[in-house]
Amino acid sequence: AEAAARRGEDLLALCGGGGSLGQGASASAYVLAPRLCSLLAERWEALARDGMEGAEALVQRLVQSLGLRAGCLPLLLPPLEASAAGPEALPPPPPLRPSASREGEVKIYIITLPHREDRRRSPLVCGPEAIAAMRAAGFDVEILRASCYCERDALQARGGLGCYLEDSAGVAGAPHWVRMKRYEGAEVPVGKEEAERLRKAIDENYEEGSDRLVDSMGGDGGIEGYVVDSNWPGATSCAMSHTRALMTAALDGYSFALVFEDDAVIPTPVAWKRGWCEGRCTGKLCFCPGAWGACIEDAVELARRGTSGASTGDLDVLYLGMGEAFERPGPSEGVLAGEGGALGAARRWLGRSLGPLHCGWPGSVPPRAELGGLTQLGYTWQAQAMLYTRRALEDLLAFPLSEVLWAQDETIPHLYGRRPWNHRYLEALRAAGWTRPWVAAGPADAMGMGWVYQLETLTSDAESDLGLGTAWHSSNAEEF
Repeated sequence: AEAAARRGEDLLALCGGGGSLGQGASASAYVLAPRLCSLLAERWEALARDGMEGAEALVQRLVQSLGLRAGCLPLLLPPLEASAAGPEALPPPPPLRPSASREGEVKIYIITLPHREDRRRSPLVCGPEAIAAMRAAGFDVEILRASCYCERDALQARGGLGCYLEDSAGVAGAPHWVRMKRYEGAEVPVGKEEAERLRKAIDENYEEGSDRLVDSMGGDGGIEGYVVDSNWPGATSCAMSHTRALMTAALDGYSFALVFEDDAVIPTPVAWKRGWCEGRCTGKLCFCPGAWGACIEDAVELARRGTSGASTGDLDVLYLGMGEAFERPGPSEGVLAGEGGALGAARRWLGRSLGPLHCGWPGSVPPRAELGGLTQLGYTWQAQAMLYTRRALEDLLAFPLSEVLWAQDETIPHLYGRRPWNHRYLEALRAAGWTRPWVAAGPADAMGMGWVYQLETLTSDAESDLGLGTAWHSSNAEEF
């Protein structure tokens, strides 16, 4: 844009087609030079009275009527029509190599939608107080715009979608982009025999209630829809959001990446038990901003121990919250044993005894509890709070994750579950280079619901909205 201004151009159009602006080029964005801004400020009212049209036609008319000089910069990716043949029509993305090494550093992403202002408040993780506290604790926190339905629809229509990663990931100063596409085989219709095979894998290997995996959620319903996007309206766009976060963190060289969804909360009993609460919270949720920094410190330390002293292999992903489990977890502290022996156990018991119902005086602060160990997980649905280690991030770059896209709740469990149910996805992962099962675990002292809850889980059992209005409503709800 600066070069265009030096050339005397009043407007720089980012064009997705051949030719120049108004001569066959389809402009996707515009940069206005200072002189044009001044002209528009002086003449906008008169120009607006001339008629209503699409944005692109309006800008072209401005160029002609004001006698402006316009430059055109071709976009990296072709327009929609040029990619109708599918993902192979996209040019190859840049090599996926980490640009730097941030040894020991933690990247935190909070995924949210622009119109969910109701979730940018305390005590949710996306509230300004929580974000400030995490940054004050020394963590690199970034708010990530969630991928939306229009991106999912474009992916579906085109067979593939070029998608820019976050600003920090780049090659030679240019934004890095990846090719988003569904995993190989997702588009093949499911026949009766295969549907029975898939259903049998679920019924025979998973816990009672596992039919929830393939309940019809609208759309195609049943097994046929589940091998594509789990029938949830936002499953694919959710996966794209997490993929953008994880691949950016991997390219930026972070040792750990912690991905939150914007409705994550810390329950008061957990904050008291862990010693994160400052002692003032008595309701269902902890409102102490510092609890988030303390939670992340404990999670990262537990993950560090899990990558150096794990008995079943190094940890790949730590679930800060538990979700809906379809396979039983492993033995308690089966991945990493807690420290302290009998004395440590006594301290943990004392910490539990000093919870909010047993506190001897108002406003007292419970001590920080021992970390305990790690218990290995089986196939579990959860996306609101997950901490990935460097080993996992390198795997996701190698596939790459963006080119084996599926529903987020199913993707990660297929990497670590003991008996993943979708043979199609396993075949696609192996073809992409996946060779080793991951190790997923949760804090052994909180295998019921974990440390971080999804707000919807709490409010669905509560008699009220906990004073948070619509914050607990799903973004798939009709109102949103």
